[in-house]
Amino acid sequence: MASDLYQIPEFYNESEIRAEINDIQQFVNQEHDKGPYQFIKDIEAELFSMREVSLYEQAQATHHWLRKLVFPPQLPTLHDLIERESNVAGALFGDGHKFWLDEKVYSTFHNEASDWYHQWTDPQNPKRTEVLRFQITPTGIHKMYEGREYPISPQETQNLIDAIISYKSTVAGLYTK
Repeated sequence: MASDLYQIPEFYNESEIRAEINDIQQFVNQEHDKGPYQFIKDIEAELFSMREVSLYEQAQATHHWLRKLVFPPQLPTLHDLIERESNVAGALFGDGHKFWLDEKVYSTFHNEASDWYHQWTDPQNPKRTEVLRFQITPTGIHKMYEGREYPISPQETQNLIDAIISYKSTVAGLYTK
C-alpha cells in the first residue's frame, strides 16, 4: 500500500515542472490532432452525404400512390450510384478505367478507414482486370494489390490525392439537379 501513494519530487524547480507539463500537453494535443489525411476524410463525408441525399430524394419522389400504380418504382441502389461514379471518375485516368470510393463502413472498429479502388484492363491481356485498393485513414494511406500491402511512393500519394479531389468535383455533377 505504501508504494501506491504518490510522492511529490523534492528537487524540482519551477522551470522543470513547467517543461514537463508542456511536454504532457504537447503529447495530449498530438493524440487529438486530426492527422495529415483528414481532408480526405472530409471529402469522403461529403460524398457519403451526397449519396444518401440522392437515395432519399429518389425514394421520396416515388411515394405518390398514383405514380406507384402506373410506373412501378425502379429505385437505384447504392451500388448503382457507386457504379455510375466509378465510370465517370474512371475517365480521369483514361478509357476502360474505373475509380471509386466504396460504400461507408459502419463498424465501430473501422470507422476511420475507407477504401478507394482503381480498376483498369491489363493492356497485355485484355481479359484480365487489375485492381488497386487504397485504404485511407486520417493518419495514413495503405496501397493494396491482390491482398498484399505495398509501399506507396510520395508521387503515388500525390496522384491519389489529386484524383480524389478531382473525383469530388466530377461526381458532384451526378448529384446536382
